[in-house]
Amino acid sequence: MGSETTDGELRWRGRRPGGFLRRLLRAPAWVFGIGLGRFLRGRFVVVVHRGRRSGRRYETPLEVVGRRGDELFVVSAWGRRADWVRNLEAGGLEEVWDGRRRFPATWRFPDVDEREEILAEYERRHRRAAGVFFRRLDPDYDVTDRARRRLAEGVVMVGFRPRSEGRDRSV
Repeated sequence: MGSETTDGELRWRGRRPGGFLRRLLRAPAWVFGIGLGRFLRGRFVVVVHRGRRSGRRYETPLEVVGRRGDELFVVSAWGRRADWVRNLEAGGLEEVWDGRRRFPATWRFPDVDEREEILAEYERRHRRAAGVFFRRLDPDYDVTDRARRRLAEGVVMVGFRPRSEGRDRSV
């Protein structure tokens, strides 16, 4: 039950959550929906997107792993096969909630150097959470620069920033 795919992409080890755990992981979307997102202290965003086949509206809560100016970064635990990532790639991004505001956004995949810097910053800020999260993606992660680089090379990270008028939905 390894976490690296044949294309070198790192993904969460184990099965996708179901039942109670799935509801628990969706709790930030509920908190945002009732107007209490500010209490999550910027640790989560909710990505609102349309299903690429169904056209159905989805709200996916994701942990913020980094910020640079007005851009927020998240990691896809399921890699590029995650439904929300596939929906973004199909042009389905509608908006992002950051707890204080909702905004139409652009998105991008940052390069490996930027991913490595963002992961290092996250690890400095949230040492315990990073240890658990990073080891679920890469069981050999050992808090070294080399391990962090390996993680950055395999992880799927997405950056979101407010869309300027006249710009496309994805960058």
